[in-house]
Amino acid sequence: MSESDIFKDNPKDMIQNELIIDERELYFLVDEVEKYKDIYCSLKKILLIINPNLLLNEILEVDISTKTKNILTILPRSFPKEFNINHILIITDMDNVWSRIKFFEDYFEQSKEYKFSIDLFRKMLFSRGAYEEMIGRNKILSFLPFIISRGYFGLIPSLIFKDASFYKKFQSFKYCNNYQKSKIFNNKVNKVIERLNDGQSKNIYDITLNGKAEDNWEWYFNNAHKNLQYSDYIKINEQDVIINCGIEGGFEIPLFSLNNPGTIYNIDPCGDSLLSNIVNDSIKNTSVNNVFIEKALYMTDGVPEEFKQFETTTLLEVIDDYNIDKINLIKSDIEGGERYMVDDLIEISEKFRPQLAISIYHTSKKMPLNDYVDIPLKLMNSLTNYKFYINHYSYERWELVLYCIPNNIE
Repeated sequence: MSESDIFKDNPKDMIQNELIIDERELYFLVDEVEKYKDIYCSLKKILLIINPNLLLNEILEVDISTKTKNILTILPRSFPKEFNINHILIITDMDNVWSRIKFFEDYFEQSKEYKFSIDLFRKMLFSRGAYEEMIGRNKILSFLPFIISRGYFGLIPSLIFKDASFYKKFQSFKYCNNYQKSKIFNNKVNKVIERLNDGQSKNIYDITLNGKAEDNWEWYFNNAHKNLQYSDYIKINEQDVIINCGIEGGFEIPLFSLNNPGTIYNIDPCGDSLLSNIVNDSIKNTSVNNVFIEKALYMTDGVPEEFKQFETTTLLEVIDDYNIDKINLIKSDIEGGERYMVDDLIEISEKFRPQLAISIYHTSKKMPLNDYVDIPLKLMNSLTNYKFYINHYSYERWELVLYCIPNNIE
């Protein structure tokens, strides 16, 4: 899925990506302001609500100097190193519901200040159609503080106490907390938490799997302007080789292009046909070799019907077909195909030692939440000399990413 966010381009440390908490002056490039007026108009409103003390200016590229510290752009750019520019790239897809700019736009229609509110958050979600009316006995018994679930295997009924995803006769069925979890599943959750390499990952994973809807909302609200999917923990250098599995609008391509990697192999059933106009502009604005492979990876029964006409492939076949002898990063969001990719990832990682950014939030029909635990545990138990991290990029249960980083990458 595509989204919007703001990312701080710092080749030495790609984890530090906060933008708008500090009081500082920020510059936009005049030519981009003129070309992307609607985006910059929305962005300025959002920035000034989050940080009213932020000074926003426009500058011509020829006027950039050592006095120009913070520059925000939509397209990947290169600035003279001696200027020591803090370059901030905004990744945007304004038409997508997961766009973070769109999220703040919708939220700030309810509130003109940067302040988390459960009531306002719920109101925004209602406007997005995220709530639906309950049915059956739970609708009749909506006045109770719990719902009656059929249980983990649909056998013995159990109770799930309501959180903020419930409102009168409505519910948003989009949180892990809404699912009945077995003791075996919870034990796996604990094992994953034990293997994660920093406190933030442990906390985020716990909130996503065990937290109430309002816990997910508040964490997302406080961090939506700080982190960008597929950027945390990852380092990309010049001439790196990236395999990008599942691209749709391609929001991550400009992000991966920041430090001039050599080649990005983009694998998707639709090839480059769904790329956003801004992503196409970004590709033209860099020297990165983008290869588009119009095939479906690890076809599963969950793949939409319209994709079943496409030729299928695997990572090992792609590596062989394109004679790839170096891999620095594999990113994957292929609608649940990751569960069939794991064995190949292990084999590839033993040979090439790439960084991995793997989506683990997709559901299967039989066990809806199994990818959340089974994919990380299998990789954690198989990859040697790797560190493991997790971050979450949604206010709902989707967009949970596992990062597997070789120990030699600091």
